[in-house]
Amino acid sequence: MDLHLSDKVALVTGAGSGIGRETALLFAEEGAKVAVNDIFLDKAQEVVDEIKVKGGKAVAIKASVADFAEVSQMVEEVLRTFDKIDILVNNAGIYLAKPIQEMTEEEFDEVISVDLKGVYNCTRAVVNHMIDRRYGRVISISSVAGKVGSVANLSSYAAAKAGVMGFTKSIARELGKFNIAVNAVAPGTVDTPMLGPLRDTYREKIVKITPIARLAEPREMANVIVFLASDAASYVTGTVVTVDGGYTMS
Repeated sequence: MDLHLSDKVALVTGAGSGIGRETALLFAEEGAKVAVNDIFLDKAQEVVDEIKVKGGKAVAIKASVADFAEVSQMVEEVLRTFDKIDILVNNAGIYLAKPIQEMTEEEFDEVISVDLKGVYNCTRAVVNHMIDRRYGRVISISSVAGKVGSVANLSSYAAAKAGVMGFTKSIARELGKFNIAVNAVAPGTVDTPMLGPLRDTYREKIVKITPIARLAEPREMANVIVFLASDAASYVTGTVVTVDGGYTMS
């Protein structure tokens, strides 16, 4: 499917691995120019190198989405490089698997700062540019944990991802009049490096209660994200698209 992205510029956060990496690669395959952000510059550069080998255009940018000053500098660098930002994908995220009675305030705050405040920081940093151009697509990565809670002691993560859903719907109402569509994707369990130590213990439990009896692949999330970023989804806003193999069935 040709999504007509050849004249678009996409900024993807946390794109050094997992869902972000596959999303950046797919944008490039569809012809978009891609700003690949990650807190680890070498990981971002690996993705950029892969895009360039295939003839695409991309730039790697190191920044922590939890730091508004760094995010602002990142946005300025993208604008200097590509002159515009059409699409923002708020993908960067972390989690901490720990029972609430053992979780410190600092640990809770760290997850919220990246997973929720990071979405605010990046959206806030690009929104005036999008308003001026009367065009924009913002897609944020939430999680089914934000809908139904987590079975793996991820209360801070679930709280942040629920916040992303509410933020998405509110901002969609604010920005629709400027031709800016704002949506979220709520993945189920995706087989990425982020799953890390949870993978072996968590996998069997999740697979057993998922109608499509397997974990998701990152490209399956990227397919939905890139569609939402395209004009094929021009009348879709304020929506949280659940992509979980039937896990939540709602």
